[in-house]
Amino acid sequence: VVYVPYCDGSVFIGDTAIDYNGRITYHHGLQNLSAAITTLVEQFPNPSRVVVSGSSAGGYGTYSGYGVLRVALPSTEIIVFNDSGPGVQNKEATQDVQERLANWDFERLVPPSCVLCDDQYTFLTHWAMERDKDLRAALYTYQRDGVLRFFLDLSGPGFESLLLTSTDELKVLTGDRFARYFPKGSNHTVLMSNFLYEQTIDGTPLLDWLDAFLADDQDVWKDVIE
Repeated sequence: VVYVPYCDGSVFIGDTAIDYNGRITYHHGLQNLSAAITTLVEQFPNPSRVVVSGSSAGGYGTYSGYGVLRVALPSTEIIVFNDSGPGVQNKEATQDVQERLANWDFERLVPPSCVLCDDQYTFLTHWAMERDKDLRAALYTYQRDGVLRFFLDLSGPGFESLLLTSTDELKVLTGDRFARYFPKGSNHTVLMSNFLYEQTIDGTPLLDWLDAFLADDQDVWKDVIE
């Protein structure tokens, strides 16, 4: 296991330093991530498969995490489990969107050929799958996640609608290579929670669903939306 701590405030995509009212803040998430992957390759030079996973900001970081890792290990199978970082943003909160772009300086990292990324960054998953035949991705998010909707300036129903609409479209594009586990509620993240071992939706325990994801068992690893 290679653990990459989160400390720079830019969900592992920032590559800049910003003066916030006289306080210099280093949004060096991309550099931190790259340094960790350099260490990973040094310690584990020939992995048979890598699972990229993260929670919350780390969930959002799975997009850049996959990208940097794919460059570092061009022929290794990579799959992604994203816990509560669905790659969506509230486009109506225009000031928030523009501030993230300016302060984190990440737009140049989004491939111009990912035309759907102009709508939502969650479509980076589809862009990557078109270029990586082995990539599969699992996404876990509470349908009215209270932390995410706070940061996105959305109501519970507003976040739920954005989440489902965006990932419904992603599911159509990616088919059985992408699956969601979406419980009702407003909690945030699951990997560091007892719910990882206890949660069940419609007879499918989350832990069994994750095991099936790792094994590519399509009978169990499929959309589970409460």
